Amino acid sequence: MPSTCSGLLDEGSYIEELKKQNNELLNINYRLQRMIYQTYSLYASLNHTGHSSPDINNKEAYFKTITALTSTIDAKDTYTRNHSKNVARYAVSLGKSLGLSEKELTGMRYGAVLHDIGKIGIPDAILNKPGKLTEDEFKIIMGHPSIGASILAPIDFLKDSRDIVEHHHERYDGCGYPFGLKGESIPFAARIVGIVDSWDAMTSDRSYRCALSREKAIRQLEDGSGSQFDPIMVKTFINSVISSLSS
Repeated sequence: MPSTCSGLLDEGSYIEELKKQNNELLNINYRLQRMIYQTYSLYASLNHTGHSSPDINNKEAYFKTITALTSTIDAKDTYTRNHSKNVARYAVSLGKSLGLSEKELTGMRYGAVLHDIGKIGIPDAILNKPGKLTEDEFKIIMGHPSIGASILAPIDFLKDSRDIVEHHHERYDGCGYPFGLKGESIPFAARIVGIVDSWDAMTSDRSYRCALSREKAIRQLEDGSGSQFDPIMVKTFINSVISSLSS
């Protein structure tokens, strides 16, 4: 037991902080449960006719609905508003430059918009922390791809998109997460989204830094070519997509 007033105050502050963290975890659990419930409900409603795969109109209806759910991420992290839409736009552009089919581009668009949906399970204090994350905080952040994949798991037609959600933080050299996949063992679309996700993050203001200039961001991509990123995709992105932004 503390023997001084200051000790009592310290213990009181500590208890208040624990209560605050507990309330936030309860809110996160509620949001996850609600999102997973809505995911199951939406999928069931799209398949009420008994068909194993919803038609394209139903897929679009589902996509619009689940995209609206990603607004919860915007509400949690004000620095990433429009990030998912930007990533989807860049990803489709790079996919076209790499010769993907319309079907593949559709899956790419879905996965790119939903790539950070797992951040619904990350505490606000970590997402919006202005300084460098601690090792433990970064481990929590590293859980968002797996959380996102779990949220989308009931949706059969989003399997390829789910691969993007789960693997967009893998690195070409095998030092990424959550599984440490390397090179071409990383799903093709996830490699694309990994590049454009980094590009939009670098060229946008964040809680911990201001946006980088286009020239500096390009140098960062080039520096990461072959280690963090697929080198062929980086070259294509710089030569085709980025160059078209200024035209």
